[in-house]
Amino acid sequence: MPVRRLPETVRSRRKTSKARAIANGGYRKGENTRERILNVALKAFGEEPFAAVTTRRISEAAGVSLPALRYYFAGKEGLYRACAAAIVERYRHHTAVAAAEAAKALDEDCPAETARVHLARIRGCSDRDPAARIQALPLISSLLAFQSGRNVSLRAMHWSTIGRAELAVVLSALDAQIDGIGRNQS
Repeated sequence: MPVRRLPETVRSRRKTSKARAIANGGYRKGENTRERILNVALKAFGEEPFAAVTTRRISEAAGVSLPALRYYFAGKEGLYRACAAAIVERYRHHTAVAAAEAAKALDEDCPAETARVHLARIRGCSDRDPAARIQALPLISSLLAFQSGRNVSLRAMHWSTIGRAELAVVLSALDAQIDGIGRNQS
C-alpha cells in the first residue's frame, strides 16, 4: 500500500499552528498542567501504595480531566514512572554541586576527612554529626575498594577491568546505599 502524504497546505498549517501555540504560551500552559498532575501524583504515591492510588483521584485533585492525565502520562504506570524520574531529577538537582565537589575531591585523592565533609553536604547535615560520619564510612570504604584495593575488587567481582558497564553497577550500588541512608533518617 503506498504511503499517502498530506497536502502541502495541511503540513504548512500544522507548522503554523505549532508556532502560534508557542507564541501564545500554549505549550507553557501544557507544561504547567503536566507539573500540577505530577505534583499531586508524587504526594499520592508517597502517602499510599501503588494499588491504592487511582488516576481518577489524581486527576480530580489536579483539576484536570482523566483524558488529560492520560494524554500527558498514558495511564497510571506512566505517571508512576514519571514520578520516579522526577524524584531522581530533584535529587540530582539538589545534590549536583556538592556531588561534583565530592567527585573532584575523590579524583584528587582527598583525605577521608574531606570525603566525609562532602558526603555530609550532599546529605544536607553537619559534618560534625557523629551518625552522619559513621554512615559515611561504608560509602567511603566502598569507593576506596575500587581505588587502593582495585586488584582485590576486580577478582571479587570476576572483572578484568572497570569499564562503563562495571562502573554503572558500582554507581548503582552506591546510589542504593545513599538511598538507604536517606530512608533511615526519616
